[in-house]
Amino acid sequence: MGAEVGATMSTFPYTPDMRAYLTATGRAPNLSELDPTINAPFTPDLATPLSNFGAFVKEQGWKDELSDWFVHEQLVQGHGARSALFLPIADSVDARTPQTSVADLAKQAKAAGLTVKWKREDKKDEENAILTSFNHNFKPRNDGSRLMMNFLASPSIVTAIAFSGKLSLNPMIDTLRTPSGVPSKFTPPKGQDLPTAGFAPGETAFCPRPTSSPQPDTGVVIWPDSQRLERLEPFPSHFGEGSGNPRGLELPPLKVLMRIRGKCTMDHISAADPRLKYKGHLTNISENLRVL
Repeated sequence: MGAEVGATMSTFPYTPDMRAYLTATGRAPNLSELDPTINAPFTPDLATPLSNFGAFVKEQGWKDELSDWFVHEQLVQGHGARSALFLPIADSVDARTPQTSVADLAKQAKAAGLTVKWKREDKKDEENAILTSFNHNFKPRNDGSRLMMNFLASPSIVTAIAFSGKLSLNPMIDTLRTPSGVPSKFTPPKGQDLPTAGFAPGETAFCPRPTSSPQPDTGVVIWPDSQRLERLEPFPSHFGEGSGNPRGLELPPLKVLMRIRGKCTMDHISAADPRLKYKGHLTNISENLRVL
């Protein structure tokens, strides 16, 4: 998930020799000095330390309000969060939840494994902010709204900020008040890093029931004027004999249609907006070329 929070993922071995070298050059590990970071909005490479994030929100003129929050593969216990709770759960996590006695909690929260899109009840064309621990944060990746700001943070930070409903909360130092008015501060979460009973594998593969014989007459019905699905008709090969390609297995000479300068990601080329519904319709999804 490195790319999800604006990092190019690289792994380097950390050996005793490397530690000795970094210490000798004044770069010893300083994890206790690191400040949690919130990334976004609209791009994964905009990172703001948590200690400065409240001031950053005010400086940008954004509403200091959180409408929804999403936590990936984490089961949260507690009450009083001011925004809706969604818990996407992988099958390997779901398989071990009976061991942790929180399966019922996940069901009550109506856990769902979304990556993009979800049904919204908010007013359209209204600016709002959500906080998530997963997924890209490009416009309008989650719900088709170009005004929705998706901020990325760790599961612990996402959960803590959700209890205040305000983007500016710094759960490391700020104080909240309970419904009865008692001041309360968060303490760093502690727990088991791994389940003591081990991980249950869950359903790792889908094995459909075998059929007695192939059924070539079974058709795939697509509505004739469907704008979402289009049948992909067979087409001749561009390679080999009979293709008319003198270069054999090589592509014929091609022309560069366009060049992009500056930032250009997959969400710029084919944004996860209302056109996402055309992913099963080659003709319609190709219209993206007209809006670059």
